Amino acid sequence: MTKLINENMFDRFEFQGIWSVKKEINPENWIPGKLHYDSGNILLEVFGTLNVSETSAIDVLNFEDYESVFGFAQTGENIVLSTVSMIGNTNSIPGLISERYQVSDMLITNGNFNKVTQRQYLSFFRFSLTDLNVWLPNNMLTIKKEPKSGKQIFEVKKPERKLLTSFAFDGGNFSVSLDESGTINYPRELLKVNIKNETGLIIEPNSNAVSMLQSTKIVNETAKFFTVLLGETISAKYLQGNLSNGLKANVLFNQTYPIRSVERESDLRITPRYNDVEDELPNSLTNWFDMSSELKLLADDYILTVTQESIIENTLINLTEGIESFFRNRDACLRDKLTFLFKRVPNEILNRDVLQKSIDSEDDFIKSLVNTRVYLTHGNVRPGIYKDEKLIIATRILQLSVRYFLLSEIGFSKRSLQSVGADIAEIFHTRFFNTELHF
Repeated sequence: MTKLINENMFDRFEFQGIWSVKKEINPENWIPGKLHYDSGNILLEVFGTLNVSETSAIDVLNFEDYESVFGFAQTGENIVLSTVSMIGNTNSIPGLISERYQVSDMLITNGNFNKVTQRQYLSFFRFSLTDLNVWLPNNMLTIKKEPKSGKQIFEVKKPERKLLTSFAFDGGNFSVSLDESGTINYPRELLKVNIKNETGLIIEPNSNAVSMLQSTKIVNETAKFFTVLLGETISAKYLQGNLSNGLKANVLFNQTYPIRSVERESDLRITPRYNDVEDELPNSLTNWFDMSSELKLLADDYILTVTQESIIENTLINLTEGIESFFRNRDACLRDKLTFLFKRVPNEILNRDVLQKSIDSEDDFIKSLVNTRVYLTHGNVRPGIYKDEKLIIATRILQLSVRYFLLSEIGFSKRSLQSVGADIAEIFHTRFFNTELHF
């Protein structure tokens, strides 16, 4: 494997090589070019045209899309690009052509290129997400003394691979396991301990192999699941797998939302803790992949408020649009829909007495949310519109309440989600300008 296989999706690099829409080794079909990768953004620039049909120079300027493009890199990697769409080209006199393409996914392997097929299938794949290293179970390190010499020694116990759950998605059935790989290199001197491991998830299809497109969909959906569960942007770090023909490969792809490359160094601020939700995690993850279209709309709008930088007014609009989408089959106004949602949030999570003392009674709170939404979208001024500090606090309460509602809908209990209640309680003890409030 190349060094790239051990890197992650937050890197920036480029490959120089030759490229073609046909895999056959025919010099006439291959043209030079560069592949640029920058934190999930994949661009291909070729000096010539990928269009191998007999066509005039004028026809070459038509924008083309290709299902797959193949490449040989100068450094030895074999590359398959999928969903390749032209975004620009030039045709200068006397006919020097260059083309630029946006790429959805790329697969890299340094095996026998003749074994690489146009439609890639993985027998299994492994991936990791930001913060999983500190959130999921990891190595247990103990320090002991040797009985004879009295020197300090280190014992490292790696967690065993653990089947988490099975789920159906995109026409296939899959199992997901917790796993950890990496290197442990530590001398016995106390200050030279170096343990580097990567906690990740393994996905295995229960019957046929999974396509590269399916694998990236599953990784994106899993990242969205943990974004809702942990209340912050969770991004894929890498995706590695075995092709059905035995070759190993690395897959890089455009993620659904902007990636977050900075990871936490400890789990002190990650809530809920793994131990809090461990028993309910398998069933809830299964339900996530089987959620209704209405719940998916609400989840997507909630995730936008977490992953996208936005003003507070847009956050409130996105949340209320998600709520209206979830209840789209009900003949009810926004106020009734908000009332139903808040009824699903128990008092242990949202303390109504504290809400009333700090802002409004629950009825007035819901009424003001509706009036604020109407004002923001239509400009109609109504009584009780939230502004400034109250708008920030009210929107944050709504955001956390939607998060609780989503998690309860996919199977998490009130007991496992006490941390959401703690986050709501913290709002009432924090001024709006405190850096502990994030939107």
